[in-house]
Amino acid sequence: MKNIKRIVNNSFYLISKEENAVIYGAGALGRQLYLVINKLCPVIAFFDQNATKVRKRLTTIPILTAEEGIKKYGNDLIVFVCIHNAEVHWEVAEKLYSFGVDKIIFLPVGNTYDNGMALRMLSVYSCLFEDNCAGIGNIPFYSVIRKCPWQEEIIRETANFVVTWCSIEILYTYKEATQFEKEEKIELPDIANLPVPAMREMLDGYRYFSKGEGNIKEYISTYMRIEGSFNKECSFLKRRFSTFQMLETEWKNNQEYFKFAPIDVSWNEKGYFNIIDGHNRAAFFYLKGVNWVPVRMKREDYYSWRNQDMARKVIDELIQINEVEFSTPVPHPFFKNINSKKENNGIEVLGIIQEFLGREIRTVKSIVEISNYEGYFARNFIRTGANKVFVIEESETIKNKIILINQLMQIKSINVVNVIKKDDLESEFDAVFLFDKWSEKEINESDFTALFKNSRYLFWESKNDPLREKDAIYHQGNYDSYFKLMNKCYGNKVSEIGVFYNRVNK
Repeated sequence: MKNIKRIVNNSFYLISKEENAVIYGAGALGRQLYLVINKLCPVIAFFDQNATKVRKRLTTIPILTAEEGIKKYGNDLIVFVCIHNAEVHWEVAEKLYSFGVDKIIFLPVGNTYDNGMALRMLSVYSCLFEDNCAGIGNIPFYSVIRKCPWQEEIIRETANFVVTWCSIEILYTYKEATQFEKEEKIELPDIANLPVPAMREMLDGYRYFSKGEGNIKEYISTYMRIEGSFNKECSFLKRRFSTFQMLETEWKNNQEYFKFAPIDVSWNEKGYFNIIDGHNRAAFFYLKGVNWVPVRMKREDYYSWRNQDMARKVIDELIQINEVEFSTPVPHPFFKNINSKKENNGIEVLGIIQEFLGREIRTVKSIVEISNYEGYFARNFIRTGANKVFVIEESETIKNKIILINQLMQIKSINVVNVIKKDDLESEFDAVFLFDKWSEKEINESDFTALFKNSRYLFWESKNDPLREKDAIYHQGNYDSYFKLMNKCYGNKVSEIGVFYNRVNK
C-alpha cells in the first residue's frame, strides 16, 4: 500500500520518510544539502565517481561509486544530484537511469527535456536550496522528463574499460603492423584501415563456409600470410571453418554470447575504431546484416567517441530546428535508438559500394555527393582518406544538419554547398554519388553533366526507367562499363543501384 501513496500516477511521485535517499556528489554542495534532504527522507549514502578519494575525508556515511551503490542498495532510490557543474547533471542522470533509477532530482539543463516537466523539476530543485520542503510537491519521474531517446546503451563497464554497442559502419581493420611484426620484418597484406565491407577476402571466406560461394583462394592466400601459418591449406581451412561453425552455433542458440566476447577496438582520431581483435566476428556480423555490435574499448576511447560537449550542442540545436529524424543512421552512442528514414538502405548501399571497391577504396581521394542521404557517403569516404569532398545540398536546414552531424562525428573538410564552382566542376573526381534519383530528362539537362565526363566512378540509383537513365549517363559521360550492385525495394517500387566506370580504372 505504501507504494500507492508514494506514486501519484505514472508521471509523478512524492517524497516520504519511507523512501531511501542518496546524494550524488560528496563535495561541498552535497554536504551542504545533506541536512535538508535528510529531513525529507533518510540519506543512506553518498554516490561519487571519486569515492575512493572522498572516503578518506568522510567516514560517517557510506561513500560509493554509483555502480557499487546500486549493487548494494538496488535501484528503488531517490537520488539527489548535488554537483556544481549543471552541464554534468545530464550525464549523471543518464547514467543513473541506465542502472534502472527513475527517481532522480537534478537540474534539467538544455533542450533534451519536456519543457513542462523540466520546469517542475527546476521548481523542486529550487525548494531544496531554499529549505522549502513543503513546496516540493509532485516530482516527475526521469523517464517522463526525457524528451528524446538520446541515451547510451552500455552493456557493462569497469574503471578502465567499456563494453557497449557500436555501429559496424565505423569498425575498420587493424591500424598498422604490431611492434613484433615490424621488428621481425614480417610482410603483411595491405589491408590496414579498411572498413569491414572492404575486407573482401575475409567476406569471401565466410561466404564460402556458409554457402559455398566466394573466392576461397584469395582468402587462403591473404589470411595464411597474416597468421604466419606454416600449415597446409587444408589445416588452415579446417581451423577457420571451426571458428565459423562456433560463431554460427552461438548465433543460432545463444546470441548473449557475443556480449561476453565483444570485438576489441581502439579509437582512431579520423573518427572510427580500429579492430584489435575480432575481425572474424566483424565479418560474420556484416554478412548477417547486423548494424550495432558489441565492442570493448578503453574508457578514454569511449569518451573520445562520445564527444560529449559537442553531442550536447548538436542535440540541442537539432531539437531547436526541429530536425530529429535522419536520412541514415548516425553511428554515435547517443543516437543508437534514433530512427532514420533509410535505416537499412544507407548501411546496405554503403557496404555494397565499399565491397565493390575493396582496397581500391583508399585511392578515392576526391568525391561529389548529390543525394538525399545527407552527406552519408561523404562522411564515410573522408574516413577512408578522401580529402576533396563536396556535398551538393540546396536546403539550408539540411545543410545545417549535415554540418552538425559532421561535427558530432569529428569529420572535417566536407564542403556543403548549393553549387560547385566551374573550375571544380570541370576538374577530375575519383567518385560521384548520384543518389538523388534523376530521370533521363534531369540527367540530360543537369548542370553537373561535366562530372560524368571527369569521374573515375559514378555510383547511381535509378528513378523511373533504369535502361533509359543509364543510356543518358553513357551519352553524357565517358564510361565504357557498368556493374549492377543491387536492387532496392521501396514499397511496390524497385530502384536499381549500380556503378559506371572505365575498365582501365578498375
